Amino acid sequence: MLGHSKDVVYYFQLVPEERFLYLSPSLDRWLGRGTAEEGLRNPAKPFEHLHPQDFERLKRRVEDQLMDGEVLIQRWRDEHGVYRWFEEQLTPAYHGGQLTAVQGIMRNIDDRIERQRQLEYQATYDALTGVNNRSYFNMLMNRYDTEVDIPIGLIFCDVDELKRMNDRFGHAAGDELLKRTALFLQQWTSHEMSLARFGGDEFAIVVTGEAAYEQTVGLAAELEGSQSLLTDHNASESVRFSLGWTYNDHSYGNMGELFAQADARMYRNKLGKRVDGEGPIPEH
Repeated sequence: MLGHSKDVVYYFQLVPEERFLYLSPSLDRWLGRGTAEEGLRNPAKPFEHLHPQDFERLKRRVEDQLMDGEVLIQRWRDEHGVYRWFEEQLTPAYHGGQLTAVQGIMRNIDDRIERQRQLEYQATYDALTGVNNRSYFNMLMNRYDTEVDIPIGLIFCDVDELKRMNDRFGHAAGDELLKRTALFLQQWTSHEMSLARFGGDEFAIVVTGEAAYEQTVGLAAELEGSQSLLTDHNASESVRFSLGWTYNDHSYGNMGELFAQADARMYRNKLGKRVDGEGPIPEH
């Protein structure tokens, strides 16, 4: 029965010498043909497939007091160089207080990890635009407000006249505009920045790091000078967004104030366009 199981079953002797007393052929299914037989000849060989971080974690657990039934999540590299995820349940054997052997069952959990990733993606990404959503943005705000103190800049972008677009061309046109806005903003952001849609027509760019001030100021200026989003329905319809930005050398305890500043400046910019039609009001 064990020979036909997808799970990997083993018995690894530590004393008097390290070797596999049993290693099920199912290991070949996951890591490549001949891996199990090779492991029986050379007990160190299979561990070359174990992710370095997980190998170090396993070593530390063996050096400590392994608990009966302990479960470890590990990554093992297959013959194509792809790391596969496994859940391993361990049963240690002790003699006179000394760990003499470990037996275990390894079960592949690639499907579970993929489902977990999809759930995490759905929980933190906006379904319409594909960028981070309000939940992710709130998580960042809380992290930088209570856990990490770092130079930080916020840039808020509010899509102008989205309601008019929805009323004139329908919500499908408005949705398309939001998607194009997200794509446009993504093209301007780098790996030091996080882009999120945190409202119906509002986007935020979070900039962190030692160069956050220069990057925030520079990006805000570039966005202000480069925005020109055209709808698919009428090329003469130029749609823009209103910006508001702010910065602080210290994020810790200041995120609420930073949010309020960026939000107020964004709406001041938007209101200025409505009042006099002369464009955004400069920030101070």
